[in-house]
Amino acid sequence: ADGRNWAFSYSGSTSCFDVIHAGTFYLAVGFDNNQGKAVIQTSTNGVTWTNQFTAAAGGYSFLGVAQGAANFVVVGDGNRSVVSANTSATTAWTASTVLAAGTTRFNGVAYRSSGACFVAAGAGGAVATISDSALAGSASATWTTQTTGEGVTLNGVSNASDGVYFAGGAGVILRSTNLTASSGTFARVVNPTSVASPTISFNAGRAIDGQLYAVGSGGTILRSSNGLTYSAVTSSGTTNALYGVLKQGGTFFAVGDAGTILTSADGAAWTPIISGNGGSNSAANLRSIGYLNGQFVVTGSGGTILTSETGASNTWTSRATGAAGTIYGVAYGLVGTIGTYVAVGGNGGTGPSGIGYIYTSIDSGSTWTPRPFGSNSTLRAVVFSQGTFTIVGHDGSILRSADGSSWNFVHSGAYTHLV
Repeated sequence: ADGRNWAFSYSGSTSCFDVIHAGTFYLAVGFDNNQGKAVIQTSTNGVTWTNQFTAAAGGYSFLGVAQGAANFVVVGDGNRSVVSANTSATTAWTASTVLAAGTTRFNGVAYRSSGACFVAAGAGGAVATISDSALAGSASATWTTQTTGEGVTLNGVSNASDGVYFAGGAGVILRSTNLTASSGTFARVVNPTSVASPTISFNAGRAIDGQLYAVGSGGTILRSSNGLTYSAVTSSGTTNALYGVLKQGGTFFAVGDAGTILTSADGAAWTPIISGNGGSNSAANLRSIGYLNGQFVVTGSGGTILTSETGASNTWTSRATGAAGTIYGVAYGLVGTIGTYVAVGGNGGTGPSGIGYIYTSIDSGSTWTPRPFGSNSTLRAVVFSQGTFTIVGHDGSILRSADGSSWNFVHSGAYTHLV
């Protein structure tokens, strides 16, 4: 209810892959691990769940669900779909086996209200459509196979006011602005192969001066003015992976592996600078950069924290933390009248094998004090807002502190990594 305290809802032995809120109830789809079959479940309160449909045969899962004006549609692997015309979704589910010839898996489905049709997306760039009225509660109705021109797997589909969007492998995003139950055209709005290798891993992004900047492997820096189409800078000046980007005082900065710090006056042409103060680079793999309380602060592997008042080449001072692992982030806030930096990190491990760090500094980052927090989990990010430091990390960790010294866990109900 508040985004801070989370509770698990137990749906039995089911692995759930998609869930929607359908007005007066929730509808979840997935795979029952005990039965080895695809299932559909409903709940009126999100806590207790009732099984409504179990596939007759095993070996496949339901992966996506959507609600139309008259029907619900569920899709999955094994080229399967089921349909219900019952507005309560509790009875009258009808099974089908084929959405589109030659397709083995549909990962998601959406309802396009302007075209009154369902849109399913899946393996091999497959898109299949059917009108809500044609289904009439019968999964035997014929779906139309659309030609997308894509070979990548489409992992998700979503309807928006300006079209239907499809998220796919290799960073591809497709959009159709005229899709109906019987026809449509498709175009890439994010086309990584036109600007860089499709094997790029993107590590960080930031909105700067009305543009979106994304940085990643191989020294890649992409820019976009609308979030739909991206172009690569001519040269970043490095092939090292980049993990952070920032603009401060009219200058762009990016940081990455092997002590890489890049600067740019316009965000297009980038120049490597020396990330030390003795004529040589830091040896650390750098993971974040911020401008905090009048100075630049960069974090990285080997417990690295670098500071510089100007951000210029050869002006970066290494600050000792005593940490052996990586410092992933740092924040600054006033604790009463005392300016306090909080840095977080760890060795990347989980559970008992993890080692997490919290360090604080009240002397502009010159010296750092370790702070216990009662867990081994690696911590990945920290912010200061409304008088409180908040940290997230591995194993579902969320911690809060008003002073940076004493920390309280907030139960997230999750055991995945929060980054």
